[in-house]
Amino acid sequence: MYAVDELKDVPALPAAFETAAAAAADRTALECGKRVLTYRELNAAANRLARRLRSSEGVTAGSRVAIHMSRSVELYVALLAVLKLGGVVVPLNPAHPVAVRRSAAEEAQPVLTLRDVPAGLGSVTAERDVHELVAASASLPDGNLAEAVDPKSTAFILFTSGSTGRPKGVLIPHRAIARVADHNGHAVVLPDDCFLQTSPYSFAASTTEIWLSLLHGARLVVPPPQLPSLPELARLITEHGVTFLNLPCGLFNLLVDGHPEALDGVRSVIVSGDFPSPEHLSRALRAVGGAVHNAYGCTENSALTAVRALTEEDVRRQVFPVGRPLPGVGLHVLRPDLAPCDPGEVGELCLSGAGLAHGYLEQPKLTAEKFPEHAGTRLLRTGDMARLTPEGEVVLVGRTDQMVKIRGFRVELREVELAAEETGRVNRAVVRAVDAADNLRELVLFCTTATGEPTTSTRSRRTCAARRARTLIRGTTASRPPTSTPSPTSASPRTSPTRSSWRRWSGPSRSTRSWPPCCPRSRPR
Repeated sequence: MYAVDELKDVPALPAAFETAAAAAADRTALECGKRVLTYRELNAAANRLARRLRSSEGVTAGSRVAIHMSRSVELYVALLAVLKLGGVVVPLNPAHPVAVRRSAAEEAQPVLTLRDVPAGLGSVTAERDVHELVAASASLPDGNLAEAVDPKSTAFILFTSGSTGRPKGVLIPHRAIARVADHNGHAVVLPDDCFLQTSPYSFAASTTEIWLSLLHGARLVVPPPQLPSLPELARLITEHGVTFLNLPCGLFNLLVDGHPEALDGVRSVIVSGDFPSPEHLSRALRAVGGAVHNAYGCTENSALTAVRALTEEDVRRQVFPVGRPLPGVGLHVLRPDLAPCDPGEVGELCLSGAGLAHGYLEQPKLTAEKFPEHAGTRLLRTGDMARLTPEGEVVLVGRTDQMVKIRGFRVELREVELAAEETGRVNRAVVRAVDAADNLRELVLFCTTATGEPTTSTRSRRTCAARRARTLIRGTTASRPPTSTPSPTSASPRTSPTRSSWRRWSGPSRSTRSWPPCCPRSRPR
């Protein structure tokens, strides 16, 4: 258990950014294709847009504003403008299915949506073209606003996977992210660093890239809106001189396999989202010019929570601690009664401190369950199982629930099952995460139909994709568990195996596997 080092005077994000912008006024803040903005220019543009949003759109402190934009200079201007007014950013990823975006908007009820392409949200919220608003703000004053934003107020509503079939909105306060401005643990950020922003801005992982960069006066390289191919990713890293890289394990493994030379000039690589591969880590430690860090974080603790530099000794032992928490964060390995575990004893990893979210949007019961008060301390029950090493470091060992990591994203298995069952043809669905090649994981969907007739891969895939991001759902299968169990595609409801029996099955052997994955292996397409 680690006690929290209380952080004093953590500012709100606008104040933290303005401090960094003043110190690095003429340094490059953003590189987006041929467009380059200094910190002075980025801050001024955000100030002008904020004034326009206040005067013409009525955005004030507490106003929820959805942002439906692709990666561009205007995206970061819009983020900062809303935050400077004390507004709450609701990111809506244009790459997600319209049903997912509309569901998030219906729950968050934003007063306005800033977009660069039509969001298709119907009457849920008013939409305004961000380019028109930026142009209309050109003549407005560009000095910092007088508004004082409360560091404890909500800055973002980020949606994460939920067991009810609907994503959960997580309320993230300013101080939970701004804490990294002066306290970023072992992965120290320097003003000369260059970050590559690859994570979707609607996911908590993007906070590591965006705010670690902008709050330290570093340079943030913005790739094209579409997911870059592996060669393009390697080229971006090399050509822009990226020194600080944040990657999910699957993408990290592929980069080590295909383009290890791209890592030569990287000073710090943060790997997160799954259990590291010993083979790839060993090769990466020889290829990376600096350090490779194992990181832990979750949306409910504003992403970055603990970071530890990995060594060859870790690879030899095949034990990869996430280390100790960042300042202001407490890590606790606890028993079911919330008593501390002894070293080596497995328990639930709980968090406390400055990074905690306020809770879940309009879900007080779930908030009370996941954020209990214990011994005068507010905790987050992460659902991750962990143990303490004799040296006092935290090692993750699994989950307490059906949440899994696919391509670095948390996916609630029941959410995918419900999506399949809503096709109208599927009577029962079970989703399993199974090991694939290269130490990666993939999801497999088993299902029965009410008529006993097989369902099609395409039909189930389309319905799942309508409920989940297309980057997670690209195929589906109705597959066959062990020979002693009736095939899910042909079994009737009376004779089909139970959901629990399917969950106990470990999956077919790799040598005999012939079915396509429900989700792609942990690699980009």
